[in-house]
Amino acid sequence: MPVVVIGSDLNSKNFDWEKYEEEVYTKIINSQTSVNVIWDLQGMDSIPPLTIIIKQLYLLSSEKEKIRSNIIDNTIVIKHEGTKNFLEYVFNNLYTPQNPVKIVLQK
Repeated sequence: MPVVVIGSDLNSKNFDWEKYEEEVYTKIINSQTSVNVIWDLQGMDSIPPLTIIIKQLYLLSSEKEKIRSNIIDNTIVIKHEGTKNFLEYVFNNLYTPQNPVKIVLQK
């Protein structure tokens, strides 16, 4: 199964939503095959602005069917315990992932 990496160029100070969204559409939503996704969020050392969170929730909700069919599983790689806690809160309270999610805390 193909593996794709999303977000390796992202960071908290300069989050480029358009670049991120294009990467998600190209590598996942418009993919012709199902993929395993590694969300490389190691450059994110703080929670993104609320506008980015809202855009992300909208993207995940509006493309739910494509995400369900095109993602086999998700691995989220992060460096900060606070980011891990935030993601767990989101997944437990705001958005239930369509596919299995594993969060890996890199030290």
